[in-house]
Amino acid sequence: MLGLWAAALSLVAWSAAVPIARDSVVDRYVHAVCLPTGPLGSFNLATKSWNELLETSSGAPVHVTGAQRVGGGVVLAYPPSAREYFPADSSDTLYPSEVRVDLTQDLLFVRMSAPPILGWGQVPILFEFDLRKRTRVTDLRVDPSALPPPCSDKPSGSAPVARRGSLITLRRVMGEGPDPDYVVNVDTDGAVRYQGHAYVCLRGMAIGHLSAEAVEEVRRIIRASARIDTSTEKCRHSMIDYPGTIVTIQGSVPPRTLTNQGFCHPVEKLARALEATIGIERWIGTDQQRKTCH
Repeated sequence: MLGLWAAALSLVAWSAAVPIARDSVVDRYVHAVCLPTGPLGSFNLATKSWNELLETSSGAPVHVTGAQRVGGGVVLAYPPSAREYFPADSSDTLYPSEVRVDLTQDLLFVRMSAPPILGWGQVPILFEFDLRKRTRVTDLRVDPSALPPPCSDKPSGSAPVARRGSLITLRRVMGEGPDPDYVVNVDTDGAVRYQGHAYVCLRGMAIGHLSAEAVEEVRRIIRASARIDTSTEKCRHSMIDYPGTIVTIQGSVPPRTLTNQGFCHPVEKLARALEATIGIERWIGTDQQRKTCH
């Protein structure tokens, strides 16, 4: 307990010594897109999580993961390399509260805040990271009044982060059990990008390609998704320990994000139809194969 208060007092002292800034980085942050938050099954005690596969302007894949919790932070990886990059500093008294990206400028932003329970109010600290150069650009305290309204905590309320030519993205997030955890994206030209995380036969990056007929089937699945009503009680209800499913449909107008963490059967049916069309078992394996391969 004394250690926590010592850390809190040191943060207060550090905050008081650093001037609050209104910088051009705030302008860039304001115009960046919120990174969607995901289900929390794989991040115990977290209040938010991030798990997104992005693409820089040069076409390089970037995997962003993170959690808002004690000891949590944001981690970047550039598949197939296993090296990790940390765009922001975190501690027991500083948590990531928001992640934004501007893929036209290859910039990622992490907003760090002290939890209100510590008593002095939240002091935003903004970190800016260059995704192309793979280096931190800026970190500074910012005037809270200069910041935009916070991103929604709900995955369906966050603007999708679309790659160029992207049709649809499926994210599976493991729950308390051994559930496949991966991201797969389908482009308009049939290109498929897969990133396996846990409880899959292939961890890491893989690239595939769909036939013209399979791409048309993906488009049919997207058209059918317009009939899914996520306002029902089953779709609004979520179970923390259940695996999560997030389907981001960039090939619809307007773009739409559908989520299921429990009982939203129409979203699960859509996800399984997409998996079958992609042939996802070539990477994650069958139920039987995953018992030994992961």
